[in-house]
Amino acid sequence: MANLGHKWLQQLGLLGAASSEKICALAALEMNMRVPVGTDTYPMVWEGNVEGEKDAVQAVRRCMYHGSTTSENTFAAVGGSMDMLFKFLEDNDVATSHA
Repeated sequence: MANLGHKWLQQLGLLGAASSEKICALAALEMNMRVPVGTDTYPMVWEGNVEGEKDAVQAVRRCMYHGSTTSENTFAAVGGSMDMLFKFLEDNDVATSHA
């Protein structure tokens, strides 16, 4: 599962996208994985995928964690669907918080 975030951005066609789009897609991915936020998820989701945007990443993660926004709304901002996200997680054998 090393660098799952890179695989996710690649599948979405967002590797060359703006950091804001990547942050939304990666935050939705992380928040739907069944692992504690901010522990072992960081390297496999974020590392090397969004450079120099630590404050923005933390802000989006806090909003999602505290219910200020949802994964659906955040992911919809980059044209994604939750069905697409869940299929990606299933295809990569990642347990979700919705299982």
